[in-house]
Amino acid sequence: MPRLLFLALAMARPKQKKTKGKSIPAPFDKIAIQINYKTPESLRVGFANHLIVQHDENTFYLSFFEALPPVLVGTEEERMQQLASLGPLPAYCVAKIAIPGDRMEKFVEVLAGNVQQRNSTIELIKAHTEKADGSNNGKK
Repeated sequence: MPRLLFLALAMARPKQKKTKGKSIPAPFDKIAIQINYKTPESLRVGFANHLIVQHDENTFYLSFFEALPPVLVGTEEERMQQLASLGPLPAYCVAKIAIPGDRMEKFVEVLAGNVQQRNSTIELIKAHTEKADGSNNGKK
C-alpha cells in the first residue's frame, strides 16, 4: 500500500522550476497536503489480460482489455473444428487511463518495483514450501 500512495503523490507533484540555475520549490514542496483516497463501492474491478499503449507528445493512454477464451465442447477433433471456424476473438475494454507524459517514467518505475517485490515474495514462499516438503519426506 505505501508504494501505491507514493505513486499517487509522485504523479500529482509538479516539477520544480529553475531560473538562472536556482531551484524554486513548487507549492507542494512548501505545504504538506494529506490525500484521502476514496474508492466507490460500486466501482467495478475488471480483469485485464491485454493492454494497448498509445501516446501523443503530452500523454500516454493505457487501454486495458479482457479477452475470454471461447467455450469449446465435444471431442478433441470437434473442438479443433470449432476453434478453426471462430474468427476474431472479442476483447472488451475494461478501463482506459490517461497519464501525463512527464509522469509515465515514474509510473513505470513504481510498477517495475512492485513486480520485482511480488516475484521475490513468490520465490521466498516457493523456497520455504520446497524446504518444508523436503524436510517432511520420509517422516510419518
